[in-house]
Amino acid sequence: MVNLVQQKDLKSLVSDIVQKLLNHFEEKITSKFECKIREATGKLDDKLDTLMIENEDLRERIRAKDRVIENLVEKVGDNNNRSIDALKLANYNEQYSRKHNIRMLNFPEKRGAFVNIDYMDTHSISDIIMAIFCIPFTFVANLLLNYWPFGETMCPLVSYLQVVAVFLSAYTLVAMSFDRYIVIVHPFRPRITTRKTLCVIIIIWILSLSIPIPTLIKSKVQYYSNTSGQCLETWDNNHTLMYAYSTGIMVLHFFGPLVVLIFCYSRIGYNIWKKTLHGNDENKRRLQLASAKQKLIKMMATVVVFYALCWLPFHVITLVGDHDHTIYDQKFMPSVWVFSHWLAMSNSCYNPIIYIWLSPKFRAGLQLAVQKCTRRKSKNCDSNESLEKIGQNKNVILRIENRSSKVDFCYKKGQKPCANFEKLLAGDYNKIPGSIHSDT
Repeated sequence: MVNLVQQKDLKSLVSDIVQKLLNHFEEKITSKFECKIREATGKLDDKLDTLMIENEDLRERIRAKDRVIENLVEKVGDNNNRSIDALKLANYNEQYSRKHNIRMLNFPEKRGAFVNIDYMDTHSISDIIMAIFCIPFTFVANLLLNYWPFGETMCPLVSYLQVVAVFLSAYTLVAMSFDRYIVIVHPFRPRITTRKTLCVIIIIWILSLSIPIPTLIKSKVQYYSNTSGQCLETWDNNHTLMYAYSTGIMVLHFFGPLVVLIFCYSRIGYNIWKKTLHGNDENKRRLQLASAKQKLIKMMATVVVFYALCWLPFHVITLVGDHDHTIYDQKFMPSVWVFSHWLAMSNSCYNPIIYIWLSPKFRAGLQLAVQKCTRRKSKNCDSNESLEKIGQNKNVILRIENRSSKVDFCYKKGQKPCANFEKLLAGDYNKIPGSIHSDT
């Protein structure tokens, strides 16, 4: 009897242990599975938000074109076949854009053209310039050695490029905020084209390179009795001119752009809040679009806030020091100046983190750049393979545009493609800008 009781107790103990192990493994597997599901759901939500913003912008642009075409049709009359055809094509494009399974494959006019350059690229370039010409030189000269060891030629060049990078960053933020302001607050106005965007970027570069020219001229290495030199701006004891230049730099670089940024993002935030407030269950799509735009505005507002907080102490100390030089004789001023300078330079390190954290488009572009660096393919392979896959599996409507003409191609699944489409598959699209729309 004792043995039977012991065997029963042993069996019950073993069953309890097995059950606990099963429960433990089940909880682990369930938690890992839920984490993967949440991660995949978050990625899909980011992609869906990006597609919704792009689709809504396309619809708004098509509506604006529809109104222009309708006015032309009313003036010219029914006898103008070209206007009627354009109206039909615009209506068809509007219906086609409502579907969520649109794929677009862009073809630039020629290889190497700057058709994809945007404001974020310019902002990244300014951060790179800041990281190369500001942080290392300032760290070595002001913290490690406490004198300028890089020679008289590098002194004006480094000082000039530092100010250039600062203006590039500020004016690029202004251009980005104004572009978002036009798209969201005035959606029915024509959007800025790629060519106009390139012109704005060129103007930003011209202003950024021309405004700091006095820094390039006045920056020199000043030597002291101990033969050590400091890279400073020499104004020949003309404190009034130096104070005026510092004030102008502060207004043009900091306070002026900050006022524009606050105005644009305040109007944008109010516009999105108003649309969200007046939404209802019958207009869930507008609420979803507003939520997607909120993420974009949150990213840009975060960049602006970091920009203001990082640069404000530096400008205040510089302006006060130019007005009263005796403040630099205080014991705490070297530490305060180094901290403010470090805080201002660190702004360039925060921007990439913010873009990667809050911008799905920037993350996708970064992944694509890494893939291109690690895996090189032939120049035409990707485009031809994409065209062949689209042509074999889907109904394709292809529209090629240039400055003088528009050509439409079509390919239906199960049928032989037309001659023009076969030429396109052969690679005859290098000099023709256009887009492919494939409908599953």
